[in-house]
Amino acid sequence: MTRDEIMKELIEIFQDEFDDESLRIDEAMTPEDLEDWNSLSMVNLMSTIAAQFSINFNMGELRKIQSVGDIVELILGRK
Repeated sequence: MTRDEIMKELIEIFQDEFDDESLRIDEAMTPEDLEDWNSLSMVNLMSTIAAQFSINFNMGELRKIQSVGDIVELILGRK
């Protein structure tokens, strides 16, 4: 799976989570860039991402996430 393929799926997940079909994300985006990206939405995002990509994350990995790019790297590390 390529970075572009992962990003396409992540865009859909973020749009669903934040109920905004116009939402665009990039690898540099952080929780500070999106008003509603808080700890609860992070849990929901990562749960959905884990299910979508058929992978699991440990707490140490989740604590290190600072950006969308970090999520992409975690997924790439599992594929």
